[in-house]
Amino acid sequence: MKKLFLLILLGLLYFNTDGLAKIISINFNNGTATLLDNSDICGVAEATNWNNIYNNGGTGLQSSEPIGLVDSDGIDDGTSLTYKVGYSFYNSNGWGSQADKNYKMMEGWFGLRDDDDGFIIVNNIPPAMAANGYDVYVYFDSNASSSDPRNMNFNIGTYNLFGMEIYRYAGEFIESAGDSFANATVGNYVVFRGLTGTDMVLNGRCDSTYRATINGIQIVETDEKVLPGAISINFNKYSDTELASDAIAGVEPLTNWNNFNEADGLNHSSDVALIDNKGIASGAMIRWQGGSAWENSDTGSGGNDKMMKGYYGLDVDAGDYITVSNIPLSLTSVGYNVYVYYNSDENNRTMWMTIAGETIVGIETGADFAGDFIEADNSQGNYVVYRGLDSDNFTLTAYASSNRAAINGIQIIPVTPTVTSPSPANNDAQIPIETGFSWQGRYVDFEPVFNLYYGVDAENLSLKAEGLVDGQYQPTEPLQLDTQYFWRVDMIDGSTDPATVYPGHIWSFKSYKNPYKVIHWAMEQTLWQENNYYIVDGSGWENDGLIVAQEPNQVDFGIGVVGNAIKLDGDASVNINSANGLPLEVNDSWTMTVFVKVGSDRHMLTRIAGFGDEDQRELMLSVDGSFAFLYQGSEILDSNIKPEINRWYSLAVVCKAGQDLSLYVDGQLAAQCLLPIDFTSPADDALLARTYAKRYSFVGSIDEFIIWDDAISQMDIELEAGKLPMTGDANRDRSVNLYDVGLIANDWMADNYVSIANVVLADFDSYVEDEFEIVADNWATGSLVLLNEQGNNALSWDYDLGDCHRIGFEYTPSIISDDFAGYVSASILAKRLSGDSGSLYCSLYGADGGLPVTVEYPGGIEALPLGQWQRWDIDLADVLLWRTDSIGLADGIGQLAKIEIGCHSQTGGAGNILFDDIVLTGTGQCYNNFNLTDMDSDCIVTVNDFAIIAHSWLDSE
Repeated sequence: MKKLFLLILLGLLYFNTDGLAKIISINFNNGTATLLDNSDICGVAEATNWNNIYNNGGTGLQSSEPIGLVDSDGIDDGTSLTYKVGYSFYNSNGWGSQADKNYKMMEGWFGLRDDDDGFIIVNNIPPAMAANGYDVYVYFDSNASSSDPRNMNFNIGTYNLFGMEIYRYAGEFIESAGDSFANATVGNYVVFRGLTGTDMVLNGRCDSTYRATINGIQIVETDEKVLPGAISINFNKYSDTELASDAIAGVEPLTNWNNFNEADGLNHSSDVALIDNKGIASGAMIRWQGGSAWENSDTGSGGNDKMMKGYYGLDVDAGDYITVSNIPLSLTSVGYNVYVYYNSDENNRTMWMTIAGETIVGIETGADFAGDFIEADNSQGNYVVYRGLDSDNFTLTAYASSNRAAINGIQIIPVTPTVTSPSPANNDAQIPIETGFSWQGRYVDFEPVFNLYYGVDAENLSLKAEGLVDGQYQPTEPLQLDTQYFWRVDMIDGSTDPATVYPGHIWSFKSYKNPYKVIHWAMEQTLWQENNYYIVDGSGWENDGLIVAQEPNQVDFGIGVVGNAIKLDGDASVNINSANGLPLEVNDSWTMTVFVKVGSDRHMLTRIAGFGDEDQRELMLSVDGSFAFLYQGSEILDSNIKPEINRWYSLAVVCKAGQDLSLYVDGQLAAQCLLPIDFTSPADDALLARTYAKRYSFVGSIDEFIIWDDAISQMDIELEAGKLPMTGDANRDRSVNLYDVGLIANDWMADNYVSIANVVLADFDSYVEDEFEIVADNWATGSLVLLNEQGNNALSWDYDLGDCHRIGFEYTPSIISDDFAGYVSASILAKRLSGDSGSLYCSLYGADGGLPVTVEYPGGIEALPLGQWQRWDIDLADVLLWRTDSIGLADGIGQLAKIEIGCHSQTGGAGNILFDDIVLTGTGQCYNNFNLTDMDSDCIVTVNDFAIIAHSWLDSE
């Protein structure tokens, strides 16, 4: 009766007069333009009296003292805020003028980032809110866009939530969900549900160089009971038996144990704060006096083994004790049980343990902990339980028949019947639509039954099943794709009259987004039939059919079969007859994925796939050997990735109607066009003509081919790309094994990764005579030719010098358009076939028409290796800085206009030199010679790359 009266009283004190739950709202902003008035209504949980926390810009911001907070009724009941943030800013687009004040709340923001060591702390959350449970809404909105998304991770204790921001707030709040940066969904707020601590520490970080933005916070009391935070305490001698935050131990298997060992002192008369099983400050405190700390001989490594190995020794004659005080209202209002664990290395030690005047005798089992918990009540076992306590403090004293009583750990567990361990877990995403539901009934001393509710409206959940007894349910109908679901399980005690219902907490998850596939074709077998190849499709979509060659219409000219893949080696395109007439329009969203292996000839452009209508979309390999994409015949994307010979690639093209077109190579974004090209423009007509003028045949193979009628997610693309080759397959042998780990280890030790960006000015492997403008000065006809050097084209220069003669040729780049000052070096591949006198020089000309900068090869022509390719590296630092205002010329070259390569000599001479790639190198992109082992593409080999391989290894068949 006292507890019922207390809960009624708390409800009167802490719920406002209109019946709404208590809400504390915080608005982070920058400057008075983004302040909220007391009457402004904002947030998902609509509330007034927002607390304005602002600073006029800057970095390293920190509150000098706690800031008092009021609730939505304007009442100050002791809650306070402290913060340290890396940055304060606002979005500067006039949102403050909107009638909807949510725009104003979402304008200014504070930023948190790992290296800022920042935090936002709310202290002294009202005890009634902690007892009833509360949700925390964290709002985020900054300057991100669809082309520059920002992924953010927020955490309170060990509770992590991930969100993705790609657009500004536009009048609608959208909840983000996800358990990693990779699968975070798009939105502008996240919700931490079911918290119970009186203190809350919020941290944030971003997956890029930016900070996680926090526009506002709402702490909203829930109107249903949630699991009060249990408290677990582990005593050790040494730190090696401490429990990690995610380690599970105890009769009630929980995480986030509080660890204390001999280093913390055997006598600790001052209070130490305790966290609860969610990792959040509980408000409870502990102090103790112990006579000794020991470890037994148990060698197990599990959570229970560690917890039961180390112990503190208590002896009442020595005044030893353990006191827990300030036990929160969330525990005292419902009652709690105290579990005391004991286990030493003394056989048959009898221990007398006392709490609140109740003494329970426990007798050791005669052996170390062997994996089973046995409750003792004046009998043998390894733990005792004090039930039904409700005081805000207790003191444990103990003594033993020999030596001191061994106290390994303590758990304080609420006795309210509760439904826990939901599956799907709260806030999970990408849940299969055929999912089943499961849960556990905890803290019960009756035979419970359960009622299951779920639906898309959290306020109006439908009863789906009742009277369940085994904690699980399998729906008879699948869920809807890409849908946010909410669900709840109520526990019923039928032994009372009427039956007692313990309402469950509302959990949520998002079902898997699996777009409908228009076609999925995979080569399984090929048969020659009626002058055509007949394919047997292994995808399960029954797309068996003929492969028809087009341009020319002879199947044996351009199409063949190698293994279970189509081989193309002629001027032909592939028409898979079952893919004709696809129901796709130009403005549809769609994804096309093709697995392709590049052949030995880089002179290629391929029509790998046409959609069978007038608006052709085609994957291609352009003449410079890079991946690109054709949309209605126009080349609008270029991945700048040169394909390796005889390697499988996964190419995925994603078209989001009216938004963008993206090309993924092996699951990684390679190129992007924000809007489809206007095909009626003269510029596009010229581009179309140039594209088809460079017509070459494709040499290579294609295998799996998928078309989706939706723009699928990057995670789905990566899953598809993981098939060929496998993620973690460093040596690309289609398996993940120790050899892959060895490759990473080798590259890790070598530490030869650099971050640079290459721009290939001239690649004579893909030289086309009418595309590159090369002119010469003072050389005979035929002295500058293109020849094949062991399968790779190179430029051959046959020179003949006279006395005091200078001779050379000029090259005009056609693709460099960046500021020349953005590059740090240039390189030219050269090979001397003959000649041994004179100097070899390279002159760089700027677009301003000034004097060139000339650099000579060290040691002259004679120093160039004979018959071997040599990379001639030119440091551009002098090129950019050699000019001074003293001679009236601007500093640096600026825009590169042309390159001159030549020789000069006082005595004459002749010879022949081969030249190939001319490359500019700058900062920006990632380049390394061992990219196969950089699994996460961050330009460096680290432990994370090992983790990727380890994960793939465990999942590998």
